[in-house]
Amino acid sequence: MTTSLNSCAAAWLLTIVAVGMSPIAAAAQAALLQRPTTVAATMGNSPKLYNGAYTSSGVARMCGETDPLQSFTGERAFLLEFPLDYNGGTIVDVRFHSKTLVGSVRETGNFFVSVTVKAAIGGQPPAYVVDTERPAPRNSGTASLSVKDRGASLRVQASDALGQTLDLSVTCGPSRPS
Repeated sequence: MTTSLNSCAAAWLLTIVAVGMSPIAAAAQAALLQRPTTVAATMGNSPKLYNGAYTSSGVARMCGETDPLQSFTGERAFLLEFPLDYNGGTIVDVRFHSKTLVGSVRETGNFFVSVTVKAAIGGQPPAYVVDTERPAPRNSGTASLSVKDRGASLRVQASDALGQTLDLSVTCGPSRPS
């Protein structure tokens, strides 16, 4: 019985691998992944943790709008995950997600942003997080998106419950050729 189930599972796996991804899904995936990206963040009102200006450039894990087939939730969203591989910059990790910054929408107050930096005063404090999708007291901000020439520019201005501020600018270029 176990051998039969293993053979059946292996057959299904081979079928899935042989069929592969549709050309449309492959094109959408390619446009979202591994885009050259520059990131700049200015953080303030936090003298013991985050105050300072931070920059990094490299390749984003993903940057762009997903279609429902690419999303775990089946919803469209604008996603940013940076970097693909850490390159030694002062920005260690950036994650941004918004279900409302899609289609022709270019500005929203509903988003999640997380920024991890190497602090100007030394060390690596916990990630700075603002989540306005699940409203928390005094978490607020605006995310603006500009799309031009197969690239995307994202600007996030946010403030958390402690009054710490973030001004984040991200520019994602066109996808790298495969």
